[in-house]
Amino acid sequence: MASYQEARCITPEQRSPLDVSGHFLLAWGPRESDATALEFIRTAAEAGDPEGQFQLGHCYYCGCGGAAEDRETAVTLLQQAAQRGYSPAEVSLGVCYQTGGGVPRDLCEAVRLFDSAAKKGDAAGQVALGGCYFHGSGVEQDEAHAAQLFQRAADEGDPSAQACLGSCYQLGRGVQRNLQKALCLYRAAVQQGSAAAQVNLGLCYQRGLGTPKDLSRAAALFEDAAKQGHPAALVNLGVCLLLGRGQTNDPPRAVELFRGAAGKGYALGLFNLGLCYSRGLGVEKDMRIAAELYRQAAERDHPGAQLSLGVCFHRGEGVEKDVVRAAMLYAAAAAHGQATAQATTLRRSASGSAFSAGTASRKTWGAEMYRQAAEQNHPTALLGLGLCYQSGRGVGQDYGQAIQFYERAADRGSAAALVNLGHCVFAGFGVTRDPARAVDLFRHAAELGESAGQASLGECYLNGWGVDRNPALGIRLLESASAKGSAAAQAALGGCYRDGSGVEKKLERAAELYRLAAEQGNGEGQAGLGWCYSRGAGVDWCCQTAVEWFARAADQGHALALARLGECHARGEGVERDLVKAAELYREASDRGCARAQVKLGDCYVMGVGVERDVERGVAFYQAAASAGEPGGVACLGLCYYYGVGVDRNVEEATRLFRMAADTRDSTAIDCFDDARTGVVSDVEWAQRLYRQIASSSAAPFAAGVDSNSPEENTF
Repeated sequence: MASYQEARCITPEQRSPLDVSGHFLLAWGPRESDATALEFIRTAAEAGDPEGQFQLGHCYYCGCGGAAEDRETAVTLLQQAAQRGYSPAEVSLGVCYQTGGGVPRDLCEAVRLFDSAAKKGDAAGQVALGGCYFHGSGVEQDEAHAAQLFQRAADEGDPSAQACLGSCYQLGRGVQRNLQKALCLYRAAVQQGSAAAQVNLGLCYQRGLGTPKDLSRAAALFEDAAKQGHPAALVNLGVCLLLGRGQTNDPPRAVELFRGAAGKGYALGLFNLGLCYSRGLGVEKDMRIAAELYRQAAERDHPGAQLSLGVCFHRGEGVEKDVVRAAMLYAAAAAHGQATAQATTLRRSASGSAFSAGTASRKTWGAEMYRQAAEQNHPTALLGLGLCYQSGRGVGQDYGQAIQFYERAADRGSAAALVNLGHCVFAGFGVTRDPARAVDLFRHAAELGESAGQASLGECYLNGWGVDRNPALGIRLLESASAKGSAAAQAALGGCYRDGSGVEKKLERAAELYRLAAEQGNGEGQAGLGWCYSRGAGVDWCCQTAVEWFARAADQGHALALARLGECHARGEGVERDLVKAAELYREASDRGCARAQVKLGDCYVMGVGVERDVERGVAFYQAAASAGEPGGVACLGLCYYYGVGVDRNVEEATRLFRMAADTRDSTAIDCFDDARTGVVSDVEWAQRLYRQIASSSAAPFAAGVDSNSPEENTF
């Protein structure tokens, strides 16, 4: 079921050009119809006064002060003032070029004008230019330079710059992450009435970022920003009122707040208001209005709205039934993530109640819907059908067919199809494995603005897959995609901060990123957040919450989450102890190729815990894990050979396996085998010492349900 969504940290790229520059909003021209004031301004403008030209341009642009809206005339006046070097006009004219308001859109010309104003020390020009560098709009993306520009304007006390720089410090973009600096900047901007800063500071209080959680304070900040009409604040305050978060539950007022945000064309406001109408919450239920609101939000590329509108078209709720259009919307929603995230969305739509009426097979019917739409060569439908063939949902799994549909979708401009095609090429699904070609596909998708392409390309650079290893570039790409809301990037970046891979190890940041991904339904993020709660890493330890997140990821078929959930059942942590259930979960994870689960399942069969004892079968699972390079599997197999458990005793083979496990440099292997690696007095003595060390770890054979603080639990 769709859930109400809040706006996240407002970054420079997410703010409108008008909001960043402030000049059309803060121009000195008369707001109300005032013929005398307008005549004074017109006289000054005709006399060549740049300030008068700027003010009159504002009146014509906005249609205020008694002047009829005429954006072409407005642009002409702003050009005249800008030619005289009047920096406020340069910034406003830059906004016109950036947005295509009254003039053809020209990002390079916008940058030139912002740069000219910035060099004159104009704070709004510095902020606007910083926004271009932050987003890579009209210039090559350079977040560090953007932060420098924000800093210059912030040093002059500009609240917009303080809010932008605060978001840089909050997210660690262009500067080293520093929540205390972010809070300080937000508070300084809030004192000057910055609505964006009020929203971001409210989010910090709501989530406990750099400050103790204070839901009431968060709601109060959203309230202050909402009074200024800030759409993100209207949405966030509405969610607080719906959920009783720091505010008394008040659905009718929440509806009015969502309506206010929707009236500004804000996608989250439209979507949340649609949910209220579809559920009759705070307003009389009306599916026709709900569908129309979903449509407007979907046109603004909101994936939740695309999915909800697809359901409306499939069920014929609020709109005329149209399964082909439903398929296109489902595919469009799925296109917002990388292959695994898209498959998740597809599974939800293909197996949900939308497919329950009058169908012999919901999965087959879902694929048939995509096929009907694909016949029209619609790229999102081609993408959806490719996903069906890749995942085997509703059709026989056929990677060759999947690739053909991805290629057709890519030829018609689908960047998401390029990403999926890249993953197939990278893994060798239906095509010769070619990591270098996969990198080219990811890069092409990234150049088209696909955040999933950025995320995949970032992981390649981070790990040296198909390209020379460049961790710094990999992290930058992941950070950029993460800030754009890519759940895949957020999950991958969470892993980097968890392990200290390419960045300084920061468990709090890892947990925060995992949460962002998890809340979007990303299985990797859910599994990662579960791990954080299971270890108290970056969050307060809570085994029950860990189980909840592992279960959500497991529901999506996430193999490692299934294994983790099995461990929780084996230990009785966060859930009633159930060794049979644990073994079932290990088996399901093992079937999905999880080597960790194969070790655990091997333990179960060797000991007869949760399953009928079958030592030979247990050894087979150890062998499978060892073949996959799992150090625990290698070590356990070595012990079996040393003691003759399920295999003929072979000390030489045991010694080879022990050495192999130690040489992996895996943290588990190092913890277990560090002493043995310093030298071998005799094979027997070494094996005995290893056995004592391994027996105390969670990888130990013959020891199901061991201590949760074992070395293996430090790895994910």
